Amino acid sequence: MLRYRVRVTCLRVFVLVLSALVLLVPATIVLAEDENEWDIPEDRVLFLSGPTLYEVVRGERFVIQLFLDRTEPEDVVLTLPTLPEGIDISEVPVLISRTDGVVEARIEGVARQAGRFVIDSIMVETTTGPWFVPRILVEAAPSPGAVVPFRARWRALRVPVYQGQSIPVVLEITGIDSFTYPDGISVRTPPTGLFEEVSGIGSVFSDFVAGIELFEIPVAVFLFTPTTTGSVEIPSAEVEALGVSATAPALSLDVQPLPDAASDLGAIGSFTYSVEIDRDTLAPGETAEVRIQVIGEGNIPVLDLPSLSAEGLLLVDQSESDDVQPDTETLLGYRGTRSRAIRLEAEEGSSRGTVRIEGFSYYDPSEDRVITTPPRVFELDIPLEGTVADPGREVPDLPLLSVDDLRQLRWYRLAELQWPFFLFLLGPAIFAVARLLSVRRKAPRSRAGLVAIVLSLIVLPSATFLPGLNVHRLGRAVDLVESGEYAVAGVLYDLELQDHPNHAGLHYNRGVLAVRSDNPYAAIFHLRRAVRLAPEQRKFREASLLAREYFQLPDQLGIPFGVRPDIFILLLLALWSAFWLVLLARSALPRSISLVSMIMAAVIVGSGLAWSIHVAVRPEGIVREEVTVRRIPDNSAEPWVQLDPVTTVQIELSYEQFHLVRTGTGVTGWVPQNTVRRLGSNL
Repeated sequence: MLRYRVRVTCLRVFVLVLSALVLLVPATIVLAEDENEWDIPEDRVLFLSGPTLYEVVRGERFVIQLFLDRTEPEDVVLTLPTLPEGIDISEVPVLISRTDGVVEARIEGVARQAGRFVIDSIMVETTTGPWFVPRILVEAAPSPGAVVPFRARWRALRVPVYQGQSIPVVLEITGIDSFTYPDGISVRTPPTGLFEEVSGIGSVFSDFVAGIELFEIPVAVFLFTPTTTGSVEIPSAEVEALGVSATAPALSLDVQPLPDAASDLGAIGSFTYSVEIDRDTLAPGETAEVRIQVIGEGNIPVLDLPSLSAEGLLLVDQSESDDVQPDTETLLGYRGTRSRAIRLEAEEGSSRGTVRIEGFSYYDPSEDRVITTPPRVFELDIPLEGTVADPGREVPDLPLLSVDDLRQLRWYRLAELQWPFFLFLLGPAIFAVARLLSVRRKAPRSRAGLVAIVLSLIVLPSATFLPGLNVHRLGRAVDLVESGEYAVAGVLYDLELQDHPNHAGLHYNRGVLAVRSDNPYAAIFHLRRAVRLAPEQRKFREASLLAREYFQLPDQLGIPFGVRPDIFILLLLALWSAFWLVLLARSALPRSISLVSMIMAAVIVGSGLAWSIHVAVRPEGIVREEVTVRRIPDNSAEPWVQLDPVTTVQIELSYEQFHLVRTGTGVTGWVPQNTVRRLGSNL
């Protein structure tokens, strides 16, 4: 801040030059460091006889006049706020001492740019204390009679900025006297970072100055993640609104390097970090899953997760998932979850495995410190035990479905796909096109109907949209099967079933692999699931019976015979389309008979559909471990009977943490829910 004090010698010189009545004295000017530096009491606001709104043309001067009584020029000190860009004010205001004891202060300014500019309160210090001038609005038009333009700018919502940090950057228009949306914006992506447009961040602000409401309107918000350090520039942008085009100057950001302790993973924000493993004993044919998870707010999409190393274990597969969205509260970047799942199998000949996950360090800008979670180490026992099956018995010869066969439509259920239901539009479309052709071209309705069918098949193609299987993963499973590693191949099928839990062919292949790797639980579960999804496949039912005999599992719940619901859906589709074709017939009597017949057929088909769906979704479960059945849903109740692992049960109902189940031999009782795996649930 610059300060100019009144000097007595200058006062005497000016008195001699002008007159004994007019005295020019240089006053002190201080530039405020902060626009909101002063807490202004209401009774200390000066009254301005002049305007608080100045309407000028770019380059034109304006004068702010202040009148101070009961003071002397040498006692006056003026402090100017930080001036808006585009406004210049003379460093030396003029003080004129009048005969009536009033001191007049004249502050001259000039508008160097066009737009609306707010000059915050000017503080006047006298012997009677500080006084404040009301805020002043300067409207500078580019030329006489022209519209006063608004201005555009970039604004970073968080500073300082670190390398890899995701910060919100707002493109906004300011100095506009009406709330409006832009007609268009032009933004260039900075080459030194990731730049993603988001929503939900940024607010509209308004302010009354000189009786006019001015708005600050965000027109676009981006999350910027710089990838380098030093001076990084966000290029200038163009905004058009109300027939005016404004340019937001380029924004320069000083990007600082991360502290060394957090630079390896590049994590910035506020996070919760966890590592879990799903078992401490790795039996033959099993895999262990390690899950690394980061939850919080920050640069989640771009940070690195800690690495994993293992001894006595082999990596089978790994996958990553995230669920993130822009952080609209703390403005730390993104908010959500990032996780990595790693599956490991025992190395041949190993009796113990060790898993080490390195520590997780991140920089928290709100606390200005690096937070570190130490490494985690897990030990797994690898017992070399025999399998459940009798090693003297021959493994059933159950062929696997090929990858090409798995990609066919018959393994999917139409009710779970979207496209087949659009075929219900086929009948109404044929009817509408046929009527239109018969009216305009006076063609017979039969011919028009034939043309309509052809056109409708073109307009509404029945091209199948099938969920895409991971062919690369299934190909790896084929290679593992050829080398005899059935358990590892089964793990890859487990991963595929997480994406396609109702694919009958995948369940069949997974069950066959479980038989070959002597895993009775997985074999019974997946083969029964395949039968329930595709009851028309006889080989699925035969494979389930062979697996049951091979593992010597008596008293299993019988699989109900049912009809695949897709058959009834196709019949309903055919009846619906035929209904619209009948409406094209000329004779009323045949049409009525046909309608009644189709309604009766629809009732029969609908009943069959309801029955088949009921059979398909009848709840079943498989006992995970040896469990006690009790008469009432209470762990303290008296035990009744024991159920062996891999026993299939009918789930009658659920109450709190218990299932009421019925076995194949008719035994009914309550068991804890976590001891029964519901048929059809995801892995």
